[in-house]
Amino acid sequence: MALELKVLLNVEFHRAPTRYGERRLVMDLWLPQGQPKPMPLIVYVHGGGWRMGTQYRPPFQPRLFDEGVATVAITYRFSGEAPFPAMLHDCKTAVRWLRAHAAQFNLDPDRFATWGISAGGHLSGLLGVTNGRAEFDGDGPYREYRSDVCAVCSWCGPMDLAREYESEDPANALATMVREVVGGTGSAHAELARAASPVAHALASSAPFLLVHGAEDTLVPAWHSTAMHERLRNVGAHSELVLLPGIGHAIDQHEAVEAVRRFFVEQFELAG
Repeated sequence: MALELKVLLNVEFHRAPTRYGERRLVMDLWLPQGQPKPMPLIVYVHGGGWRMGTQYRPPFQPRLFDEGVATVAITYRFSGEAPFPAMLHDCKTAVRWLRAHAAQFNLDPDRFATWGISAGGHLSGLLGVTNGRAEFDGDGPYREYRSDVCAVCSWCGPMDLAREYESEDPANALATMVREVVGGTGSAHAELARAASPVAHALASSAPFLLVHGAEDTLVPAWHSTAMHERLRNVGAHSELVLLPGIGHAIDQHEAVEAVRRFFVEQFELAG
């Protein structure tokens, strides 16, 4: 039987500076009710090429609510408002805010995971490889709380921005978006592209990963996930890879959804 949900929309967690003034960062929370113990939480990070998107479309298909898992969909500054690492700092601020309010929402602060799609998959990946690394936290509030996550699911997320940054193919739309993310071209921006690449930061201490990618993705080629998977495995971290034959950048099928459910059930040590 599905659990009753309490939904809190447009909860403000920070006001962040942009090129044009200030951005009100908000999140939407879906909280299963009647849970006797603090719940695990999935922090959903939306896609949109780091240029656009909202928190209004988290992927609910795996029915993780029925497992007693809470979900929060967060927002972050776009590349047109502030270059990297602003969007990562916003994601980390959101995680810290949630830990600061864990008791209020009946959340288990030791079981925070993240799930992102496309650009959101990239940011989720960065969250997972920068656990415990204060230099990535930024200067947002709630610094007394951790921004760590215990698991990462990335759907078609770019993992090697440095390689895309170097592309000279004028038809490579992802390369154009990456240059917008880092704020331009030149040696300093090339170094930022590397700093923004999850594959460059993978360590044995990285969170466990599930990487899902369409084998025929022409926007974010599948080699991003295969390279990240190999890198994580090589450094001794846990990684699972699901390549979907005949699927492009849009992923919406039972195989992928069920893999996500199984992954989070295992990582959260649920009975399901």
